[in-house]
Amino acid sequence: MKQQILIVGGGFAGVWSALSAMRLLDQHGRTDIAVTLLAPQPELRVRPRFYEPDVQSMKAPLLELFAAVGIHYVQGSAQAIDPQGQRVDYRDAAGAEGTLSYDRLVLASGSAAAQDPSFRLVNGGSVRPATVPPRGPVAPLPKFQAMPSGEVARPIA
Repeated sequence: MKQQILIVGGGFAGVWSALSAMRLLDQHGRTDIAVTLLAPQPELRVRPRFYEPDVQSMKAPLLELFAAVGIHYVQGSAQAIDPQGQRVDYRDAAGAEGTLSYDRLVLASGSAAAQDPSFRLVNGGSVRPATVPPRGPVAPLPKFQAMPSGEVARPIA
């Protein structure tokens, strides 16, 4: 059975990790290790400069690239990480749940802008982060709580 590298996240860090792993495996003639990437969409979103036109369309499709280099893509979002059992529970776009096993895990799930409502400017005004609104509804990224050794990490409610 092949060893499994699982990468959670399809942003620059996750895609670069997957491509780099496949390049190194190829250079060393390793066919006993598989690379899987788990992400909500098979596309790399480019965060442009604010003055660029049509920012919603700035994305690069990944399925053909992944197929060409041998990366297995799974569409979904991580829901829980079990480091002791070396598996990640995920939910796909239709709400179906699944589990992926791994020997090595790369957690590259990204970040989301958040505003601390208690932060105020000296003159009493509030601060709002400058972000480019994504196309369509956005689900917040789950925050995982650090657990004592051997316990399953679950999203913080």
